[in-house]
Amino acid sequence: MIEALILAGSLALVQTSDDCSPRVENAVAIWWLRPLELAPGASASLAAYWMDRPNSLERAPRHCVTNIAFSPEGIVALEADGVSARVMDDAPSAALVTITGRIGDQSLEAQIRVVRPEDAPLTGSWRQAIATCSEGVVPEPIEELVFNATGGFSVTWTPFEVYKDYWGSYRFDPAYQSFSAEVEDGNQRPANLDLAGTASLVGNELILEDVWFGDPTRIAAGGGRCTYRFVRTGTPG
Repeated sequence: MIEALILAGSLALVQTSDDCSPRVENAVAIWWLRPLELAPGASASLAAYWMDRPNSLERAPRHCVTNIAFSPEGIVALEADGVSARVMDDAPSAALVTITGRIGDQSLEAQIRVVRPEDAPLTGSWRQAIATCSEGVVPEPIEELVFNATGGFSVTWTPFEVYKDYWGSYRFDPAYQSFSAEVEDGNQRPANLDLAGTASLVGNELILEDVWFGDPTRIAAGGGRCTYRFVRTGTPG
């Protein structure tokens, strides 16, 4: 194999005839970074990516992923297509399965957590459909609101690869419809957030009332209290 290093800015690009090797020197092979939450019967692609820096991903050819294994066995299985994994219908809730594999000369490792919808009803990804606020405020639409089964959430106005605007932890009591969230960190965190209110689910819609998620176009301004309606865009995962 003949390799030539080409400097492009701060990146060392690698020209190689092996399409299972990264184009960028020192890139790391990944599936996903955090446990992927899936309900019984759900599937996930095992397409792998090369990552050379945060928020920079390049998809690897499907045939490059080999030696896929699951531990423990019997909870997640490889689909007939050989490039996706399916959670078994009788998988126990909260089970954590480690997936391993290889791409070229690098190893791959990721995890799937089994989440039954009744155990964590907000889990998944949501997109803002509309928001009605006091004082006539019209906030910038949230394109991606994500809740996971272990109490984490994130808000992103303009999704791009793995970028998030801010994130933290949340609590939801379905019996009383009480909702609260606390921001822990972020890349873009508006001032005067108000994340304590009520939440209700109607089919694939989530209604959050008396809250303010902020607005990236008015980063220092408050928005009073709003009622947000979100539509589900992704099941747990």
